Amino acid sequence: MTPTLPSARRRVRAYAALALASLAIAAAVVALAQPRLGDYVLGATNPDDAAPAMAALVRGDFARVPAVQPVMGPVSLLVRAPFAALGHGVGGLTLEYHLGAVACMWALAAVALLLAARVRRRSGGLAAPCAVVLALVANPLTIAALDAGHPEEVLAAALATAAVLAAAEDRATLTGVLLALAFATKPWAALAAPPALLALKGGHRRALGLAFGLAALLVVPLAAADPHRLLDGSRELARTVRVYPTSAWWPFASPVRASNLTGVSGAHAWAMPWGITRSAGQLLVGAVALGAGLARLRRRALPIDAALAFLAALLLARCLLDPMNLGYYAVPFLAALAAWETSRRTGLPIVTATVSVVAWATLMHPPASPALACALYLAWSLPLTAYLLTAALGAGRGAPYAAKRPFRYRAYRYSSS
Repeated sequence: MTPTLPSARRRVRAYAALALASLAIAAAVVALAQPRLGDYVLGATNPDDAAPAMAALVRGDFARVPAVQPVMGPVSLLVRAPFAALGHGVGGLTLEYHLGAVACMWALAAVALLLAARVRRRSGGLAAPCAVVLALVANPLTIAALDAGHPEEVLAAALATAAVLAAAEDRATLTGVLLALAFATKPWAALAAPPALLALKGGHRRALGLAFGLAALLVVPLAAADPHRLLDGSRELARTVRVYPTSAWWPFASPVRASNLTGVSGAHAWAMPWGITRSAGQLLVGAVALGAGLARLRRRALPIDAALAFLAALLLARCLLDPMNLGYYAVPFLAALAAWETSRRTGLPIVTATVSVVAWATLMHPPASPALACALYLAWSLPLTAYLLTAALGAGRGAPYAAKRPFRYRAYRYSSS
């Protein structure tokens, strides 16, 4: 039914309020955190460094962008560019980075507010919604992503989670758009595709076709302009053999002299076993996503909590199976975990807060003993991955599909009057 003019105006006002509130939250977080630049360094050789490409965009030197493009994808560059240009003109590189980080945090704050609004409708209080927002935007691992120079991880986390939430609403077109934007922000966001497609009741081909088409439109032109830059950077990251203790690979890793690993300082390090590289972990996560998706293929659509559990399990598996697992890699998993928890229960996000604290302690402040650091990390991450995956695959077994969808953008829908 065509919306009436008053209802359309209410919808516009609701979206404007969401946009302004989330922007204010994002700006406040960055202003208070004052993140370091991390990998955001001009002239660095890191293939995942956005600073050279951003500098070219800010100066209007568009012809140089392909030659310095990072392997992360172009979406975060486009999102950050207007903010970064303002920051560069006013305060130089640091403000350029901070305002670009605000642009990325904006998306996560919007998702946090949507989840908080849902909790507010169900619980009726203010403490739980506020806690949900804080658990996402003020999480120490979210701040760690900004400190590392990678706010695009935060943007991709928001887009991937939003894609599954949209799929649970059977909004196939929006799901396809969000999946494409997420993938073109960070390639790991392709892991959101199986949960999103399994959550849809219809429109799978439309969502998948739109995701592929829009992703290609976003990624291919820049990649084709200088394919060697993109391929060389991708190969450099994929062929890495170093293993950190907070990885499922560490018990099998081989100790080596640091001189055997490019760019590693210190007396000793650990390398991947059996002659394999970092790409093995990426392939394993992809195999888990594909296998679990096929296991659910002939069943009814996943309910929202199962789809979000599936997403959280895959994103945590991505951390577990990455030999160079860094603290901020957990941000997308925590965003999905918060969405899953708010789909299952009311009240404070106890699970998300607890897991955040444990993840922060084991990833950012591990003990000096590598063996103990590995044991502590695996002690919570392995069981949680198994639990979430079991919850996703076992959803709806032996029971008809539940028609009730608990997540509704009620405040942002057209009125039926």
